[in-house]
Amino acid sequence: MKSGGRHLRAGAARVAIVFAVVVTTAGPAGAHANLASVQPPAGVSVPQAPGAAVLRFSEPLNHALSTIEVSGPSGNATTTGPTEAVSGDPAAMRRPLGLLRPGTYTVRWISVSSDDGHREEGSYTFAVATGTAAMTRLTSAGPLSTDGPVGTFASFLVLFGVALWAGLVVLRETARRGGAPERRVARLVRLAPALVVTGSLLAVVSLIDPSSLSRSVAAVAGGRVGVVRFVVLGAAAGAVVAHARLLVYTASAVVALVAQVASGHVTATASPLVASVVLMVHLAAAGVWVAAIVLALLSARLVATLRVLSPYAVAAAAAVVATGIVSAAFEVASPVELVRSGYGIVLLAKLTAVILIGAFGAWHWLARRTRRPSRPVRLALRLEAVAPGIALLLGTVLVGSAPPASAASRRVALPASAAALVERNIVSVAGASGPFVVAFTITPPRPGPIRVQLQVLGSTTSERVRSVVLDGSARDGTGFEVPLRPAHPDLYVGSARIDRAATWTLRASLDTDHSTIRVSVAVPLPAPSGIAELDRAIEAQQRLVSARVHETLQSTERSPLLVTDYRFHAPDTFGFSTPSSDEVDIGARSYRRDAAASRWRAGDTGFPFRWPTPYFRQLWGRGVAARVIGSDVVDGVPTHVVAFSRPDLPAWFELWVGDRDGLVRREQMLAEAHLMEHTYSDFDRVPSLAPPR
Repeated sequence: MKSGGRHLRAGAARVAIVFAVVVTTAGPAGAHANLASVQPPAGVSVPQAPGAAVLRFSEPLNHALSTIEVSGPSGNATTTGPTEAVSGDPAAMRRPLGLLRPGTYTVRWISVSSDDGHREEGSYTFAVATGTAAMTRLTSAGPLSTDGPVGTFASFLVLFGVALWAGLVVLRETARRGGAPERRVARLVRLAPALVVTGSLLAVVSLIDPSSLSRSVAAVAGGRVGVVRFVVLGAAAGAVVAHARLLVYTASAVVALVAQVASGHVTATASPLVASVVLMVHLAAAGVWVAAIVLALLSARLVATLRVLSPYAVAAAAAVVATGIVSAAFEVASPVELVRSGYGIVLLAKLTAVILIGAFGAWHWLARRTRRPSRPVRLALRLEAVAPGIALLLGTVLVGSAPPASAASRRVALPASAAALVERNIVSVAGASGPFVVAFTITPPRPGPIRVQLQVLGSTTSERVRSVVLDGSARDGTGFEVPLRPAHPDLYVGSARIDRAATWTLRASLDTDHSTIRVSVAVPLPAPSGIAELDRAIEAQQRLVSARVHETLQSTERSPLLVTDYRFHAPDTFGFSTPSSDEVDIGARSYRRDAAASRWRAGDTGFPFRWPTPYFRQLWGRGVAARVIGSDVVDGVPTHVVAFSRPDLPAWFELWVGDRDGLVRREQMLAEAHLMEHTYSDFDRVPSLAPPR
């Protein structure tokens, strides 16, 4: 008994050492690169798409393997340029777009995380200048889509090998003293890191693309996962060579264990370090449990060896269950997700395997207690040995799958500031400067105490806004200055007091990582309601027979202008011209030429175009918080300027509405990477468009 107690204390000491090293070296692991935001937005209609489709994700991308494709009524809608990285934002990618005709467009994307190498793919729809189909988001994220069958098997070998390796660090000496044959224990000690080496090399082979050396290098060595993969391989190779040296073997096991967890995913939580440590302890405890079973099966004195190792197995089983529950709590937000998500179903299957392990353990414990022959004990132990393998295989599937928490983030949601924009008792206008679009929202839109909200669009990880100061002034010199506090990423709020009715110039000073950006707008306070004016403009536009529209479009203030001239004719015809092409669309039939001297090419868009209904109702009828913010004269016509917002984009509009006829002479739209201006003319005077010859 004294000898057994010493063995138990020695094993416990090794467990404590491993745990202490794990805790002090653990770091938070990444999650899948989940889609966070998109431009153009999903499920909406825009008058024209920006110059590129821009997708942002929850973590940095491996840009060599991540792609965007956009297709529309006439097929590919992108330019010849490839998918690009977004300068200063490693978690974003963009794909240049050509000029898009009215219709519904589908964006398909593949994201590969540079942190854990996991792949996700999906699609969504948006529309240009017309109603759009319901937004769709089809996502496939799992170990087979990420690694393929070979890669998944390789991941299983690595996971099983690391777990067994950690268990042998704790139990190798105890098993020898308990009667396990020295030679068999030594072989098992070498086998565990050898499995890790084999799995790591097999994973590298599975990632090689014979058709592309650059893609192969990016897949094998790209990002954090590439570094981690070779750290695990190096630690395992060292342990195979120096397996007889306990200190080297133990240190290498700790390195491999930490790196293995770092190569997986832990959903972003308030305590990512805790989540990582829990996962490491879970894997190490599973290894102790497996090692105890395998070492007992290798012993000719099965019952005697099992008696020595059982306390470790029982303690490890309890740790596996406890840490498994805690780890699941980090990944699954509610019990419903256990049956409604693929991740939850696999988690339940893993729990079933753990319960089976416990049942087989109770069987052989009862057989030993009743002093039965070793045969039924060995049978129960063999069955118990199969279940951990299944549990670790399911664990491999979980590591390669997106948890339901990240699936929830894929649903399109309005920005956090959208609730304020839906309120009617506000005025909201926007300005642009540098890479930013800044929206100023004032509640209530009249003199007195006001609440100010600034929403900043266009920030990146290299050009983040650090602080915001707002100042306001009237023509008589009355003014105020207030610092705004961050309420949400890219959203700043504060309070001020407007002393008198006037047109106020509001200026925001944004201190960023590299410069100070200043944006200003003019807002009358009080700002009268513009709902009636907006409705009048929509009705007047929808009575048109024809019109011309001159469009300028930029992604930022400093980017080149994309200039297009449109001719519309009710009920189903439009033509547009750019410096490099001409097109006429009649219903679902299109006619296009790439230069003035080239021949026209006929095609079928697959989409029956309609104008002016529902074009204007679709574009402006979804606006909220319409306010009259001024008056102007456009081409000799007196107008009222009506400002409103569309939170679903999000975007801010200003319309110059004719005082007498309600027709819109000018339109301005500001959104992220989308600075657009329309000038309307020749109402009901454009000749009918005919098929070109």
